[in-house]
Amino acid sequence: MALLTDVNDPNLRSLVRGAESAARALGVKLQPRVDVRTLADLPEAFRTISRGHARAVLVVGGTVLYANRVQLIDQALKARLPMMCETRQHVETGCLMSYAARLPDLFRRAV
Repeated sequence: MALLTDVNDPNLRSLVRGAESAARALGVKLQPRVDVRTLADLPEAFRTISRGHARAVLVVGGTVLYANRVQLIDQALKARLPMMCETRQHVETGCLMSYAARLPDLFRRAV
């Protein structure tokens, strides 16, 4: 499984550790992570993931990957790779599945 990350996310280190821990517990081999900084990085990121023969992609964190989810999904479809993303909005856009807290609930609790 490939791990696609937004290096701009201030919580990236913690998110990656969590993904790596879960992968170990499940016996899933993670490829070296592929980082993006901007929308322009997505095509090369998916070429890298495809060259690594990943069977799926786990998307971890980041405003770039959330704000550009249409383009993210488009790249995954072109590469024929299922993705697990963090938000329901990703799924509504075309990501296979998500697993995370609901953003509106988090914001409501923060107020």
